[in-house]
Amino acid sequence: MGNYNGKSNQCNYKSSMRTRRIVTVSIAAIIFVLLVVLIAKGLSGGSEKTENKKKTNTDSKVKVEKTIDSSDEDSSNEDNSESESAEQETSTRRNTSNSAGVKFEGADAAYKESHKYCVAINRKANVVTVYGKDSNGEYTKPVKAFLCSTGKSGHETPAGTFKCTDKKRWYLLVGNCYGQYCMRINKRIYFHSVPYTEEDNSKLMTEEYNKLGQCASHGCVRLNCADSKWLYDNLDWETIIYVYDSDNLGPLGKPEGRKLDINDPKSGWDPTDPDEKNPWK
Repeated sequence: MGNYNGKSNQCNYKSSMRTRRIVTVSIAAIIFVLLVVLIAKGLSGGSEKTENKKKTNTDSKVKVEKTIDSSDEDSSNEDNSESESAEQETSTRRNTSNSAGVKFEGADAAYKESHKYCVAINRKANVVTVYGKDSNGEYTKPVKAFLCSTGKSGHETPAGTFKCTDKKRWYLLVGNCYGQYCMRINKRIYFHSVPYTEEDNSKLMTEEYNKLGQCASHGCVRLNCADSKWLYDNLDWETIIYVYDSDNLGPLGKPEGRKLDINDPKSGWDPTDPDEKNPWK
């Protein structure tokens, strides 16, 4: 009986040991499988991160390249725009101004087809300069310069760009006097001869004639008779007139005037008057 129990205990012990080994192996197998799975996931995640990083870097590089390309394109466009602006500015300057800084606004293609001249009046210098078209069709070619009298203090000739219109052979001026060969510049501002006390070529206001070259009028632009007649005969309707101030006398300078002796019997006539009765002829 005792021997039987001993064998039974021994069998039970061996069975218990086999069970333990099986459990241990199973646990080890499970742990191994888990490690393999974790390692596989780690490698997959690392690869995915690497790919994402590469993709991010690639995308960033593409974006940078696009930005650079866009920047270069913008820079190129800016350069082209600046170049075009400079050309347009140069063209505009060429079309509207000349060496004396005179600007003739409105002298467009239609104007050039129908008008021979533009006229500049320098109030400060009391000089009228007539400009014709150069070889490029621009009004930069000086044709004539006339001595004049613009408005005195308090009656200044208005500055700006105007277009001459009405022509009057004789015209009643401010101060109950008369002018010959009158052309309207703006409203009641005219080109005209030195005034006369009557509508009579022999009634010249000699003292006013001697003021040519200085500011003396009530706003009109006075000239000697021959010069006012030239403008009267040669300026087309709506010829551009530019009135400005400058120390620059203009490309033809300032013509010299002639002083008359008020005691001379001929001084009632403008020496430049083309009338056949002019005693100065």
